[in-house]
Amino acid sequence: MNRYCPFCKGEMEPGKTTFTSETDSGIVVVREVPAMVCTLCGADWIADSVADQLEKIVSSAKQKRIMVEITNWQYPLTTGEGKSFMKDQRESAGSSHISA
Repeated sequence: MNRYCPFCKGEMEPGKTTFTSETDSGIVVVREVPAMVCTLCGADWIADSVADQLEKIVSSAKQKRIMVEITNWQYPLTTGEGKSFMKDQRESAGSSHISA
């Protein structure tokens, strides 16, 4: 990834961001997502591997027709057996969701 922001040419450094996505039935919010963040303007960039995991979270919320899903990023999201950590973390860490 480029070390400099394409918008303001500020330096990019590892940080965290909040990802939001509107769906037909509601909204998904994932906090503490790893990203490269510009030290000057605050623009953030998410790596492809992280974006792939975020797509899975959004897809799951769409299938469940959840109106509001708020969670913190957990990495890795799956184990070798395919078991989702996200569901376990939601139940134990107090992730919020409202179903339609």
